[in-house]
Amino acid sequence: MMKQQQGQVLPIGVALLALMLMGVFVLYSTGQVASDKLRLVNAADAAAYSGSLWQARAMNFHAYTNRAMVANQVSMAQAVTIQSWASYGAVASENISTVLKPVPVLNVVAQGLEEGLASVERVLSPVSDAMLKVVDTVNRGLSVAQEAMFVSTFVATPDVVRAVVSET
Repeated sequence: MMKQQQGQVLPIGVALLALMLMGVFVLYSTGQVASDKLRLVNAADAAAYSGSLWQARAMNFHAYTNRAMVANQVSMAQAVTIQSWASYGAVASENISTVLKPVPVLNVVAQGLEEGLASVERVLSPVSDAMLKVVDTVNRGLSVAQEAMFVSTFVATPDVVRAVVSET
């Protein structure tokens, strides 16, 4: 009886070996697909992060230049205020001098005050006007820089994303 049963396990062993080889192949293929998917997800994450970082830097530039323009506007307001006070002082001292002309001692003081404040106005007005022009020009330059940064960011972001994807 032993001789008749000899070799009967061979077909079952070959079938099991074929199933095991197929299982190993499926496991290997699944690992490759999972690895490729992980690389793809990492590349997409890196590209999204890089594009967002590029845009965040552009927004930081806008924020800093906005702060600079606000500071420039404050300096313009200060210049206008100083010019206004100088003009007010010159006009007020002129009026006081006119009123105090008949008073012997006070008319000399009022005349000196009028001349002094008129001199201050003559000096401050051109300085203030020049400052206003310079600060306005700087603000225009900052505004142009903001527009250039916006356009360049809009144009460059897809290139940054593509470069990251191609490197990954």
